[in-house]
Amino acid sequence: MKNYLTTLFKSMKLSTEKFNEIVSELNKTPLISDNEYKKLISVVERFDELNEDSDGYDKTAEPVEGQGKVSNKKFVWYSLNNEKLKDLLSDISKRDKSELLTIYTIDAYPPEFTVPHIDKASELTLTILLEDDFEGGDYIVNENRVTHMNEKGAYIMWKGKTDIHSCEPLTKGFKKTLIAWYRKPTTLL
Repeated sequence: MKNYLTTLFKSMKLSTEKFNEIVSELNKTPLISDNEYKKLISVVERFDELNEDSDGYDKTAEPVEGQGKVSNKKFVWYSLNNEKLKDLLSDISKRDKSELLTIYTIDAYPPEFTVPHIDKASELTLTILLEDDFEGGDYIVNENRVTHMNEKGAYIMWKGKTDIHSCEPLTKGFKKTLIAWYRKPTTLL
């Protein structure tokens, strides 16, 4: 399985044009509103614990059970009101934009890492690398090292609520990622 994952993930890189479109739209997107925040809290377990550190850095934070380590990183949560950004992300994920649950970025600095965890509320997690001036910080998905996530525009997708994933310690620089969670598709009877 390790070779399959490595081969599959190597080819997952956005074109420069698509990457620039995503960054441009993200920069136009307002931060999450109070109403969107309340809706997200009702869906995502432990959202408050993840979001405690969104305005700064807390190197003393302990790992949150079932989630990543929140320490030397900053979370920024975005509104879902930018239809063009939702379309761009849905084009990559091949999921309907109505299934998009949240969009956020993580700014990480050494020695940041995440412990193995799942994204309990995410049927599909999409992660796009926005900044690549760093060393270390490799992703591990289901015990498989993902080696291509070191260049702007590289991306990876996994089944958020079942695939155990983590990030090894950053050793140098600054890493910024955009993460989108998709909920389970709704079906009509």
